[in-house]
Formats: sequence, C-alpha cells, structure tokens
Amino acid sequence: MKSKIKKVSSIVLSLSILTFMSVAIAETGRQNVSGSGATQVNPMNGLFEGSATLTIGGGEPVTAKLTAMLLGDPVPSDEGVLHANVSHTFDFGNGNTFTTNDKAILDPIDGSGLYTMNEKLIIAEGTGDFESTIGDLTIHGQIYLGPMALPWASFDIRGAISR
Repeated sequence: MKSKIKKVSSIVLSLSILTFMSVAIAETGRQNVSGSGATQVNPMNGLFEGSATLTIGGGEPVTAKLTAMLLGDPVPSDEGVLHANVSHTFDFGNGNTFTTNDKAILDPIDGSGLYTMNEKLIIAEGTGDFESTIGDLTIHGQIYLGPMALPWASFDIRGAISR
C-alpha cells in the first residue's frame, strides 16, 4: 500500500511540475509569426534586399526592411539541389531588428534558374523590441538565380518567436 501511495505521490508531483513548466513557458510570450516577403539582388553589394510584412502574435501587420546574405558558396547535390547557409536581418526601424542563421534548400524547377526555396531560420540575435528574442521561422517560396535577370526571391514565412 505504501508503494502505491509513493507512486501516486510521484505522479502527482510530476504532473504539478509539468503544469508549472507549461505555464512558465506560455508566459515567456511565445507568439505565432506569419507573413510574406520579396527580395532582389542589389548589384552594388551582392546582397538580397527587399521587405517582409509580418504579423506577430495576432497583432497588426508590420513591414521590415529585409537583407539576406549568403554565408559561403552553395553546395550542389548530384540532382542539382543547392544547400546553402544564409543570414537574414529584419529591420523594423527605430533600432528594432532580429537576425537569423539559416539552412536553405533550393530545388531546381525547370532548368531555367528558377528554384523552389525552403529555409529554416533560427533567430540568432535581436535589438530594441527584439532584444533577447528567440524562435524559429520557415520560409517557403521561389528564388530565381538564372542568367536572364537579377536574382530575386518571393516567399511566405511562418513560425513562432518568444520575447
């Protein structure tokens, strides 16, 4: 009988700890993020520059200046899929920014230089309202890397952040 009471007490204690941790995690301000964006290569500096409009935590959409930088050369697979490390900086103005470190997979669509783009973004640092922000986002879209025009990208973004 004592062992059953100890087992029940242990289960109750474990559930209490899990409940406390769930409340603590919820109180950290985890907010869903959704939106879209577009960039084009700036021929002066080689960076993808543009903007992204994000809805954070169900609030009003906000637009950020977006800069994406390739961190090293993309690595092609035998099938022509490109794997790349990228960094994105979202600048909301007034010193409010966050920067991500990313893994990108670019899958060729038709040989014309158009790729399906899938990226996993991990927030590495933030400033202003985004200081101490953590989170991860995903990008799904298209990127053009062909010879007929300046490279560009268009995408949807989803994920969650805590600040």
